[in-house]
Amino acid sequence: PIVQQTFAHLTAMLPEQACVSVDPTTLCKAIVFEQGVPIREYVLPVFIALLDAIAKRHRTEVAYYTSQGNREEGTRFIDPYHLTNVGGEWYLIAYCTRQRAVRNYHLGRIREAYVLEISYTLPSDFDPLKHVGATLGRVAGDSREMILLRLLPAASRWVKEKMWHFTQKFDRLLDDGSVIFRMELSQEEPAREALRRWILQFGDEAEVLEPE
Repeated sequence: PIVQQTFAHLTAMLPEQACVSVDPTTLCKAIVFEQGVPIREYVLPVFIALLDAIAKRHRTEVAYYTSQGNREEGTRFIDPYHLTNVGGEWYLIAYCTRQRAVRNYHLGRIREAYVLEISYTLPSDFDPLKHVGATLGRVAGDSREMILLRLLPAASRWVKEKMWHFTQKFDRLLDDGSVIFRMELSQEEPAREALRRWILQFGDEAEVLEPE
């Protein structure tokens, strides 16, 4: 039901002459999406309100909670730019009027959203890929740094099988069979924390060379 309601809201934004038809029952017979990450509880009215705000380019009042102790940070006034799903998690990229900067908000922490009758202009240089593609599994900002890892043979064989990031490169093979693996990722702390957790899964098969 949630998928059908969301789809109906999206199609309602299309021009009158446009027509989109999808039978969810038929679609499920052809495509199966396995749950790869724990499902978070998203409030459907919040999701729909943000879609509406993005389509209309209207400022929005939201109640946002922090990740530490589920504590409410209070009301924020934001200009919603873009909704994105990264690694199964929904994020909102928006301009915060209080901080006067573009910030990323985890959708599961937005408990209320009210679309205001205040219009905003989307910056011509806004590129959502700059916020989505700078980290492993989380959205981030523009500032980046080079990550160098030394991977022993067991880890390197597994890492080579996947595209973890569009900047990834395997520089050279060392005498012991290990390789130097590099990526250019965000410097922001949420991105660093995601990177730390990713590296720790390799145990002593991985060594961080840069940064300190």
